[in-house]
Amino acid sequence: MIAMIDGFDTQVIGIAAPAIASDLSLETATFGAIFAIGLTGGLIGAVLAGPASDRGSRRVVLLICLGVMSVGSLATPFVSNAVELSAARFFTGLGLGGAVPVIIALTTESVPPRARVRIVGLMFTGFPLGGLLGGLTAAVVIPAFGWRSLFILGGVVPLLLTVAVWLVISGKAPSRPEPTATGSPPRGSRPAVFQLLTRQNRAGTLLIWATFIFSLLVTYLLTSWIPLLVVRSGMAPITAILASVALNLGCIVGVLTLGAFGARRSVARALVVGYAGGGVFIAAIGAFGGAPVGLLAATFLSGAFTIAAQMLANGVCAVFYGRDLRATGVGYAVGMGRIGSIAGPALAGILVAADAATWQIFAVAGAISLLAALFAAGLAAVFSRMR
Repeated sequence: MIAMIDGFDTQVIGIAAPAIASDLSLETATFGAIFAIGLTGGLIGAVLAGPASDRGSRRVVLLICLGVMSVGSLATPFVSNAVELSAARFFTGLGLGGAVPVIIALTTESVPPRARVRIVGLMFTGFPLGGLLGGLTAAVVIPAFGWRSLFILGGVVPLLLTVAVWLVISGKAPSRPEPTATGSPPRGSRPAVFQLLTRQNRAGTLLIWATFIFSLLVTYLLTSWIPLLVVRSGMAPITAILASVALNLGCIVGVLTLGAFGARRSVARALVVGYAGGGVFIAAIGAFGGAPVGLLAATFLSGAFTIAAQMLANGVCAVFYGRDLRATGVGYAVGMGRIGSIAGPALAGILVAADAATWQIFAVAGAISLLAALFAAGLAAVFSRMR
């Protein structure tokens, strides 16, 4: 449900942006900076909450993140200008970004080792489900009650979840020994990031960071721009909505199929298959400029390969590190990925401003997915040597 809130929030701010711009008399171009500030908050939250969760109580850190997230969302209806809206988005992103490494660590530690990557990936299907829910909710709520009610809902639900977190989740990480892909270095005075870069962890950490950067770059480029690019190519607005739905549904199906492949073979190799196959299908989206059925099929398969691979990458990252470094490792990986999530929509905007053809933009996105596959292949080699 926390992952769904993340997906919900990511979707609704874009959907509500036209209404907010009209109500607050903001230029549309202003929202580029507002979106970036929210994602920057997510980056900071991830790199702060991960190490704090490893050193203390995961439950307490998660409760703080939910509280910050709620404050940011509940403050949004009361903003009156771009500066206040940016501050509200920053705090919302701070809470959301901080919650991600904690829920990944908690999920990882709650299931048998062999099922971890698949279950973490399944948990993260909450993100596309939240995106679908956000679109459906906004379509009903904004016309009836206005855009402000959407963010009240987005702030109240995390507050209600704090009760469940307190009652269901134990205060500390399990103390029992567990098999891990890499041992945790002794705890010392060095900052956590240096523990991720010891000789034992360095290669895997750098490959994980590179994979996350390019994976989230293409993920956010697609989720942010597919509707606009579909309309730009001359198709009807309903096709643009269906393309967004197809991308999210494909992700859910892909997590199940790629997860099953990874369970039989190698979870890191499943990422290679996902990013490589997705690169081909993403490039194919631009080839169906006048064929809605072909476009929707290519969009579905792009979600089933590339976006699903990103969901599974969270689990791969979680099993790479030992328990004492798990949330720290995931937090820094997610933080690095946020760099890509900021760059992706910006890159598409630059290409659109340069009057690049729609097929060229999707070709660039497909090439970025192939680049993520290259780094995932290096990560698969690291996992193979560990085994």
